[in-house]
Amino acid sequence: MATVSEKGNDQLEVRFNDGLIIVLKRPNRAQLMQALSATMRDPLGGADVILKNNLVEGDKAKLTNNTGYLHQINTIIDQIFGQVFCLLDWKQVEDKDQAVIEFVDGLSCTLRPLTRSEYSTIQIQSRTSPIRGVEDTLRVAWINGSEEIKTSAGHLLGLTSVLNEFSAYTGGILGN
Repeated sequence: MATVSEKGNDQLEVRFNDGLIIVLKRPNRAQLMQALSATMRDPLGGADVILKNNLVEGDKAKLTNNTGYLHQINTIIDQIFGQVFCLLDWKQVEDKDQAVIEFVDGLSCTLRPLTRSEYSTIQIQSRTSPIRGVEDTLRVAWINGSEEIKTSAGHLLGLTSVLNEFSAYTGGILGN
């Protein structure tokens, strides 16, 4: 499989299993939204978006016409976007449940549980883009935290891994 390494100046080096090397500029939040939306329509669509918008060095035609390269890009897309992993924990403050999300880079945020109406609206809107659902969740449930989380592609992608657990919280027993 392909590997990703930092090249500097917000650039990434991607080395494929056949030895081919390309250079990408690090994608931003808007490109993350485009890539995830494209993947919902076409399994290799996210890789196409990355190559179209972020390829600095490499043969675009060779890459886009070979499903092997596109598949390898898709398998490392989280690394390309710089996903920041996080953990979710629940606590009670003044008899109100709050979700505390802590990222491995030290950033954190606190969210309140969603209402049924908010949840339904967010789920409908996120059908076209999972990141839109994350952004909408942050917009309506945000209590406090590091503002960078709201705009960083890596943090938004990291939040996708805990949102199911966040949405499934039923109250009562903390940490369920």
